[in-house]
Amino acid sequence: MKTYRAAVIGCSRIGGFIANEVVGHEGPTMQPPSSHGGGYEVSDRTDLWACSDLREDVLEEFGKRYDVPKERQYLDYREMIEKEKPDIVSVTTPSFARAEPIIFAAEHGVRIGVENCPMLFTADEWPGGKNLAISPAIWRRMFEAIPDANFGLNYDPSHLVWQHMDWLAPLTEFAKRIFHVHAKDVAIDQAALDNVGILAHPLEYHAPKLPGRGDIDWATFCDALRASGYDGPVCVEVEDREFEDTLEARKESLRLSHQHLAALLKQV
Repeated sequence: MKTYRAAVIGCSRIGGFIANEVVGHEGPTMQPPSSHGGGYEVSDRTDLWACSDLREDVLEEFGKRYDVPKERQYLDYREMIEKEKPDIVSVTTPSFARAEPIIFAAEHGVRIGVENCPMLFTADEWPGGKNLAISPAIWRRMFEAIPDANFGLNYDPSHLVWQHMDWLAPLTEFAKRIFHVHAKDVAIDQAALDNVGILAHPLEYHAPKLPGRGDIDWATFCDALRASGYDGPVCVEVEDREFEDTLEARKESLRLSHQHLAALLKQV
């Protein structure tokens, strides 16, 4: 099984230490590991190899916490990418400082996958959302404006389902741009939709589900994914509220997801 070298640019809150804010106050959706560094640490497919930050004290703290040696801690992310050649880079700087590291990473062979999640589920996000990459029309404009072959998508079919869009056709048109896939299902509550209408907050008429517990035909999806030539990761994203209350429930959610998907994904 291949292991990937991961690096983090921006090593403070989201990059490495947001779990400090929830330890002792864990709720259903706030369970460590909550940072990018923490996620890489617990995965057996990734080595947290290098890190970069403008602050030496933050680098030192991150290195101690995640066992990144001093020689792989960098004040200059460009030097880190050129020397360490990571497979995966998390850019967790403030939003105004993300563009340049992302572009530089792409220019040096690191693929950038933007998830097609509208991020407009709650009142503070509605109606504009926090992500532009929500539809094929916008993807075409994205890839026309940024034709770099390392710029692509993290494809989640569930977000197309609740937007009432075709969730299969993009697998063909954008086959070469799909770098990562989320296996997440969704259930549309038709009675609720009939009551509040399509312009209501989306969580009023749909709910994320484990694969096989919603409206997606995963056998058809996996066939289309296979036909597209995709050979990358398919990662279960657990947001099913029925499985969030306890650690055992979350473990069960992964077992059930594997049970539903394993045979279907065997040849993908």
